[in-house]
Amino acid sequence: MNKLLLPLLLLLLLTPIMSFPNIIAATNYQENLSITTSGDLSYWSINLSDVNASGVISTKSGIDSFEVFHYSHQGSFDPRFDIFTTNGYGLIDSALPRSGAILTINSDSQSNADKFAFSISQDLHLGFITYNPNTFSQNNIYTYYSYADSEIVVDIFWEIFSNNDPGFNQLLTKQFFNSNRDQVIKFSGKQQSNSLIYSIEFAGTSESAVGDNTPGDFSVQGSEINPLVLFSVKSINASNLSTKSTIDIQTFGSMINSADINSKNISDVSFTLNQDIDNIQSELIIDLSRDSSFNSTILLDYYPPVLSVVRVIDKTSGSDGDTIESRITFTNLSPVLGGHSIQEVIFVDDWWTDDFTLLEPGENDTVRHLAPGESRTLSKLLQIDTSESTIIETSPEDIKFEYKFKMGDDEFSKITSSNDLFIQLNDVRPALIVNSLYNNSYVSIHDDHLSQLEIKNLGSRSAYDVSIELNDELFETFDSIAPGSSEILELNVSRHDYLFNTNTYEWKITWSDGVDLYTVFSNPVYLINDYNLYVKPFFNSPEIVVDKISEIPIDGVWQDELKVTLEITNNGDEDLTNLHLVDVIPSSVMFSSGGDNMTKLNNRLEVNIPLLKPTNSSTFVYYVKHDSSDNILLPPTSVDLTYHGKDYKMFSDSIVLPTAINIDKYININSALVGYNFTISVDFANNGGLSLFDVQLNGNDFEYVVIDGNQWNERSSLEIDGIMNYEYLISSNGEVNRNLLQAWGEFTLGGKSMRIFTSQIPLNVSHTPIVTISTIPEEILDNREIELIITIDNPSKTPLKSISIIPGISDNLEILDESIFTEIDQLDPEDSIELKTKAKSLTPGKQMIFHPQISHKFMGQSIFVDVEQFSTLVSEEIVNRYVPSIAISLVVLLATVYFTNKLVIRKN
Repeated sequence: MNKLLLPLLLLLLLTPIMSFPNIIAATNYQENLSITTSGDLSYWSINLSDVNASGVISTKSGIDSFEVFHYSHQGSFDPRFDIFTTNGYGLIDSALPRSGAILTINSDSQSNADKFAFSISQDLHLGFITYNPNTFSQNNIYTYYSYADSEIVVDIFWEIFSNNDPGFNQLLTKQFFNSNRDQVIKFSGKQQSNSLIYSIEFAGTSESAVGDNTPGDFSVQGSEINPLVLFSVKSINASNLSTKSTIDIQTFGSMINSADINSKNISDVSFTLNQDIDNIQSELIIDLSRDSSFNSTILLDYYPPVLSVVRVIDKTSGSDGDTIESRITFTNLSPVLGGHSIQEVIFVDDWWTDDFTLLEPGENDTVRHLAPGESRTLSKLLQIDTSESTIIETSPEDIKFEYKFKMGDDEFSKITSSNDLFIQLNDVRPALIVNSLYNNSYVSIHDDHLSQLEIKNLGSRSAYDVSIELNDELFETFDSIAPGSSEILELNVSRHDYLFNTNTYEWKITWSDGVDLYTVFSNPVYLINDYNLYVKPFFNSPEIVVDKISEIPIDGVWQDELKVTLEITNNGDEDLTNLHLVDVIPSSVMFSSGGDNMTKLNNRLEVNIPLLKPTNSSTFVYYVKHDSSDNILLPPTSVDLTYHGKDYKMFSDSIVLPTAINIDKYININSALVGYNFTISVDFANNGGLSLFDVQLNGNDFEYVVIDGNQWNERSSLEIDGIMNYEYLISSNGEVNRNLLQAWGEFTLGGKSMRIFTSQIPLNVSHTPIVTISTIPEEILDNREIELIITIDNPSKTPLKSISIIPGISDNLEILDESIFTEIDQLDPEDSIELKTKAKSLTPGKQMIFHPQISHKFMGQSIFVDVEQFSTLVSEEIVNRYVPSIAISLVVLLATVYFTNKLVIRKN
């Protein structure tokens, strides 16, 4: 039994270590996923609160709260973002350029805020400087700005975001976030119990969250919100350690279908739906229990009905006994496709009861089941039943029209009004009736909307001093309108504000009969921006690029004055007019000169550009002086303009100039001989007020023989006043007479990756001795004595000293006199020397090789000379060895033939 208990005990002890990741859970860790949609565009964010940031942030006290806001916009400007920023979502901040970070600190003093800004700059590898310091100082809120490369910021904050219990943070991958064209990161902290509690948020935009599950039917663009498609996941899982996990879904321009929500029955998941029918907005809050999941879609409804009520009367004056026909036309302005019916319209139409008799009652004062796009008219035939001079007036407050409708499981009720009536009985006066003529409330956001106002004088006299006001602003005037005549006014409403809203336009008409003034109102015009078009809208925005340029000197030498270039380019195909450029000069530099055609006011440079044609640019140049003891951050330049009725503010990137970072490259001597080992020294010093990160130094001498490395990347950071120094050796095998390549240092400063260079170093490398080897005779025969000659030339202008010749390699060769292997004290410039010795070749048919080693002394170094190996084939000595025997053989052969012939002759 004991033998079984011991392994089980060990298993229980080891299991926790093997099962749980190395994640520190905060005491009140919470997670929230927010998806906000308008049309086909969505803004999403994942917020984690009370997160563990101990591995990234070191500062813990001295302030009340802070927030770092980073925004990186990679695409063209999309005006649809206005819907999100207007409703409190931090997608675009007017104070930020395309890549930047804003730090706001709530502190009881400027000094504490500055200390925290400096500390968090070190932690986040950013360089915050004071930005608009006087804007919020009265509220103890201090603002700082830093350039912020997106890659740097994402890498740093990703460690905080991912170092929490798996939950909503698993919806994102770094690749997914980096591919998003509009990246938002918020990192904040709030003081609680003498420590900062941190929260972090990653956010972006998407056009995939809203989808149409009935493609091809020409319906609205999006019929459902699908969070799973947005993040390309199968389910959204809540953290096992979170005290609260919520999904917050909000819509602008559409309503979440309550019937769909009420039908959902998901274990450990609850729903709370809030509807705002007046602004056509919905909010759905989904609460997830720990370790639960959500994998459902959210159905959407569009186009709540809009009721238009128009009164028409055949005449506005009459006498006792005359008849007047009164008509009311009701129209449901909800679109036929995707719209909703009005269940009923309730109203009381009793303006006529005191002075008229009803001859024909018409229909009841209730309208039911008014379909989208449908109109219905109710009429009454009235007879004047008074002989007194009477004026009958109605107003929007007198008669209200309540209409009810249903969307999903929700029932709604709204109230509207009609145009006014003005009737003069038993008298001679002018009497005007007006109505607005329009048949659609939902207007494409990129289109202009045209409606008409019809003014008729149905009285018996002219109306004088007629004035028309639109929403309390004077629109038009007429001296008079004659009896029986009418006027038509056109209202062209530009729908380019891109904010989802319901605009109401009310006409007020005032006239005189020569004595008294009278007023009537038209039926109101309700216009609603339509994000859910049947055809995806084209957003027309200015294609303008704002560049602010100040170059890092390629030669490594900073001038006393820095050149700053501002360039505004129109990349669109339309003229741009009345552009206003503003550039702020920070306190770290001082304006020196330039800025022609610009107005300087304190630390601001401004200029108005009346016209900028397509493909053209406007350029402005000025110079600033600086103190080399600190680095420089030039804030972004802004350009304001109005384009198609909408105001735009465009920004350049900011500029980070490492004027206090020094890199130098030294060489121990500028002129030497081939083969000499030069000593290269690279010094890199951080003299600025911020630490450097991701430091990499490169001597940049790769084309030479590097004896001891030319790249040093051992340290990843360099503290303030820190210095890096390293040395290495280079050597050249050939002549050199030019500058060395510049060494460079690459690093991150103030949130920007950059590279600086050293100044140039001249280098001259001259020839060392030229060595040639020859023999006498040139043809080498075996076993013969030859004369071996070594010739040493000095083509340089430097005396060669201590020239040493040693045997080196010799093959198939016998050196008979080794006095050639000696040491020569000195060989003067352009002089030469011959060294001769006796040698003997050996085996025929084999290469004879002679490769001595020759060196000399230069500045204490022994330099080996590149000597070309002498090699030649040894031939056999044919004449001495084979000719005598061949000759004897021929003589014997000829003698034999001769005596043989003699014997033959004698016999015959």
